[in-house]
Amino acid sequence: MLLRIIVAFTLLFVSSASLASLTITPTRVVFNDRDRIATMTLLNTSDKTVSYRLQWQELRFSDTGQLTLVEEPAAYALSKMMRISPRQVTLAPNQKQVIKLALRRPSDLPAGELRSYLNFSAQPVTAPEDQAQQHSGLKINLLINYNVPVIVRHQATLPELNIAAVEKVAADKLRFILERQGKSSSNGKVLAFHVDQQGQQREIALLNNINVYTEQQRIAVTLPLTETLPQSGHLLLQYLGSEEYLGVRFAEKHIPLPL
Repeated sequence: MLLRIIVAFTLLFVSSASLASLTITPTRVVFNDRDRIATMTLLNTSDKTVSYRLQWQELRFSDTGQLTLVEEPAAYALSKMMRISPRQVTLAPNQKQVIKLALRRPSDLPAGELRSYLNFSAQPVTAPEDQAQQHSGLKINLLINYNVPVIVRHQATLPELNIAAVEKVAADKLRFILERQGKSSSNGKVLAFHVDQQGQQREIALLNNINVYTEQQRIAVTLPLTETLPQSGHLLLQYLGSEEYLGVRFAEKHIPLPL
């Protein structure tokens, strides 16, 4: 008997990913105003042939931070304005495939940001040895699906971010709230520095791939520190842009110590 188990991963926190049998680069695609074409590269890193069907999914974050399926797609869903080629791939071990995304913006597209998820749905590939095992015993075949966020911005302005409600939850751990306003999501990294009495600063934390999406007005961030939080001087927290936002300082906060 061949038992297939399907697991879904949503690639939100990395710029490239190698999970199970497939490497996807990049794992976040952004179309700005002048962009019409984007590409993604798939690499089968396993020793088996794998197959994936590409399709769109509408997912949004709930108030509790869970990514949930939206039953009714928005009027301007990307599935209606984006062409994918090819829509299904079968890759031998170590084989690569380039996926092309072609965008055609409607003339009445409103200003702001759209987001859908490109779902890589694993398809069963039965090898000769699998057929033999179907008669000899139980074989578990783990099929892993991937969801990649695809973002389209049209006449969008930078989002406004604010760091609020900073608290120490352990000797080497902070928690705070990132508040967002505007019609665009953010993408960046959080850094923490200890600034001593002489004004010398030392990095004590770095957390990459922090996104605040358009349906989120705020998110809670837990920040592990590389050392126990000092009791003197002050703490400098920064939220800095990454990728298309490289060089943007979204938010900064100075906090006297002890906290």
